[in-house]
Amino acid sequence: TIEKYEILPLGHDIIRVEAKAPTCVSVGWDTYNYCTRCDFSTYVEKPISSHTFENGKCSGCEEIERYTQDGETIYFGSYPQRLVTNYELKSILNERAGDLPTSDNPQKWTDYGYEKKTVDGSFMWYIDIEIADRKYRGVYCTETRTGTSADYQPGEIYWFKYEPIPWTILSIDDDSKAIVICNLTIDNQAKQTKIDTSAPYDGDDFYAGDEFGPYSPGVGVWGWISGTDISSSNYMYSEIRAWLNDDFYNTAFNELQKEIIITTEVDNISEIETPGPEHSNTFDNVFLLSNTEYEYYRGFIKKLEIKPPTDYALSQGAEITDFGFVDSEGNDYSDESTFWWLRTDGYIDGFAGAGGFNPGEPRPSAALGIVPVIIIQLYN
Repeated sequence: TIEKYEILPLGHDIIRVEAKAPTCVSVGWDTYNYCTRCDFSTYVEKPISSHTFENGKCSGCEEIERYTQDGETIYFGSYPQRLVTNYELKSILNERAGDLPTSDNPQKWTDYGYEKKTVDGSFMWYIDIEIADRKYRGVYCTETRTGTSADYQPGEIYWFKYEPIPWTILSIDDDSKAIVICNLTIDNQAKQTKIDTSAPYDGDDFYAGDEFGPYSPGVGVWGWISGTDISSSNYMYSEIRAWLNDDFYNTAFNELQKEIIITTEVDNISEIETPGPEHSNTFDNVFLLSNTEYEYYRGFIKKLEIKPPTDYALSQGAEITDFGFVDSEGNDYSDESTFWWLRTDGYIDGFAGAGGFNPGEPRPSAALGIVPVIIIQLYN
């Protein structure tokens, strides 16, 4: 006789696992149970999180904090912006700056290298000084640039505090590469073509009245570079492109920040009806929007055209526009913004041709703002 016995299941052998928060390098989970005898589990994975920065370093992986983010605004790099008004601080900075520069002796100051037909020699200088881990830029001139605000007069030292630069995200791709544009008119530079005076030239006078220097072609005037006629509003050879990728790039960003700035092939051809060799694409770390790019992003970035000037930009010749900056909702920002350069030949500002400035009409004036664009690698 065969006897039958029913063997009851042993039941779960439950193990409890405490919760673990995710980090930037590993997943996490809530408290869960699992059975050693079967596949039963209440485990739910939490995905890898963003970096957690403390004192400039991530607590999870020791990644260095290169930027901060608040919604669609990135704070990245630093540049002189607000005017220093504290009398005691100004006195300390003035003492540190030492003797004032002259056209014959810059002392400890650096010559901007600006040119003005009515001035023989240097007339505007700057100096950077650090106090208690804070950086300041001093500006001194014996003559102002064209368009400089009446608040900044020759013979006085003005100090500006280096502050984080705010940028608006225009777009982000699947690899977390973001195109960002500065929220401010951060500086003021002339766009004029950089003339190679060593090359033969068979054209006419470059000057455009008393306001502009010897390398500031007038409206409709062309330059002569290495045997090629170049429009004075050409971007590839422009002083503004050289300035963006040298002076601004090296002043605004430290070496760690430069590591996440992506060198970009900049399209200088598609908007030119008959492009020549002077319209080749360029590979830049910093650039300006083209007219097409501006019109595209303006379609969904609110108030893209409104770029208030910093105090420092005003000291360099930025002007609050007296043209009507009115958005699609009828809000008037005429007392808040400046005209600012686009890289497309003949387009000068956020309104790209407004105010009577038409395509093909170069504007070499220094009284137009700089609104830089960069592409950076965001944290994944």
